[in-house]
Amino acid sequence: MAEDPHNLPVSGVAVNLTAGEAAQVAAEEHAASAALFARSPPLTLFLCAANALADWALSCVLKSPTPEARDAIAAKVRGLVASMPASLADSLVGTLVKRYVSLQGEDNDGAPGDAQELIDLLGEGVTTVDLSPLVRMGRRSTGDMAAFSARLATALPRLAHLTRLSLGTHGQRYTLPVCSDNTLAAVARVCHSLVALDVSRNAAVSAGSLTMLCAGCPLLEELLIYDCVLPCGVLAGLLQALPRLRLLGHQEVGAAVLLLWLQNVAAEAAGEDCCRWGQSNAPLAITQVVNTGETALHRRRSLDEPTRLRCRGQLVRALRGLCPQLEELRVRVLDEDLRHFGHLSHLQRLELRYHAAAKPSSLGPVTLKFLAVHGARLTVLTVYSHALTSGHFDLVGEHCPQLRQLWMRCNVLTLTETSTTTTRPFSRLENLSLRVGWDERSVSHLPASFVQRLVRNAERLRQLYVAVNSADVTDAWLAAVLDAMDCSALVELFVLLPNNNASDDAPFAPRLALTPASVRAVRARCPALEQLGNLLVWSFQQEEVRHLQDQLRASNCVLRLVAKETVWR
Repeated sequence: MAEDPHNLPVSGVAVNLTAGEAAQVAAEEHAASAALFARSPPLTLFLCAANALADWALSCVLKSPTPEARDAIAAKVRGLVASMPASLADSLVGTLVKRYVSLQGEDNDGAPGDAQELIDLLGEGVTTVDLSPLVRMGRRSTGDMAAFSARLATALPRLAHLTRLSLGTHGQRYTLPVCSDNTLAAVARVCHSLVALDVSRNAAVSAGSLTMLCAGCPLLEELLIYDCVLPCGVLAGLLQALPRLRLLGHQEVGAAVLLLWLQNVAAEAAGEDCCRWGQSNAPLAITQVVNTGETALHRRRSLDEPTRLRCRGQLVRALRGLCPQLEELRVRVLDEDLRHFGHLSHLQRLELRYHAAAKPSSLGPVTLKFLAVHGARLTVLTVYSHALTSGHFDLVGEHCPQLRQLWMRCNVLTLTETSTTTTRPFSRLENLSLRVGWDERSVSHLPASFVQRLVRNAERLRQLYVAVNSADVTDAWLAAVLDAMDCSALVELFVLLPNNNASDDAPFAPRLALTPASVRAVRARCPALEQLGNLLVWSFQQEEVRHLQDQLRASNCVLRLVAKETVWR
């Protein structure tokens, strides 16, 4: 016998409702849910027009009966874009990309997936093109990828005024966007005003194409080539060939800076010209250096990589000599290496990974001394340490009063009963991330009182992430943490597992003891919240998650419930 939809348990008690009563109850629940969260603001007139124009243009080009008709419509759209101010044209192109991805995701008929219809709509007047959302279209065939690359190369001559271009992907093969040597060669020939380029995780990018890019795009200030397999000498050449470069995004920029410095020192000792690439020996303009050496595409990390990339005193001297404007540093260290960091006088954002030997190490007294002397100028601090204590957090809060972001990762956390600091720590904190445990199966102790110590003074906190597998984490735990803090500005709240957050069907997948009661507690305390997760590892049935998501969507609430598989490093 089919179950009567109007005879359902409400708050754990089965009741009999007529159709009218059931509708009234549903309406009351809907109104209550709508009142708890801020609603999405109405679209501006321009966004409404942009959405309508994008939908019309894409519908026409995707359904055109002949290539000639499609080309005629694309030419009209390009003419309209060319007549707009640059800011409006860029916004329209961004809308076109998002709508195209949405349409391809909703299409069940196997429509072509090489994005050539989208590229045909790009024309003069556009200064910013971000094609990275195309990665959400999923796996593409090799034919689609080749067609995309060829079509983009033919469209680039129309984009002579381009200043920002993003072709970054997530590193998986057979996904769009694609950037090859031919694409970069076309960019170098045409886009001479380019100031920012992202081709991260594109395996086809080579040293030769980057050399051409330096000659054709001398105004580049940002070049992101994360996870592109390139020799250290090529990175050093980029630093010297692009005098305006403020940001070179790669995992071994520190090694390239050190290579330049050693070559200059050797040349000076020999009485030779320090210049190796035809440039003067002027300081570099870069403000960020990364030397963490994460695994690049199609390359296994060597066993000696942590030791090779260790930030010793020699590298600090190179950074001090060649990077006088350095503001952000992300490196692998041992505790003793921090005695040299005081010479980096402009440093504001610091990431320390205590894995510069055969096994992970921990933050120690030299680091604490550095923070006591120089911590007042830090606004962002990230620490990867094998072991941490609550005393370490107290010292960071006391000596780093300007911190806006704090990311702490440890395998072992040792707690003391009371705080030793007499100040109001973390009063300027806007982003707090805490991860405890090797992986999702590592069980840790994390009482609410410890998290309360970190957040009670953070009146500006906008993002809170806690990754731990602990029996302490319950509905009462989360309610106690929220009660201790000012939640009025909080827009993102994630309580999840360290490392892998897998679905219910994964064997022996751990779960946090958080139930729908926690969602209600968040509703009552966080009026500005926009994202809540990860419900995939909470004690939820997926039907309950979908029901809550439908409720919020129907109420036009800004809150998005996140329940997906992810890896939290």
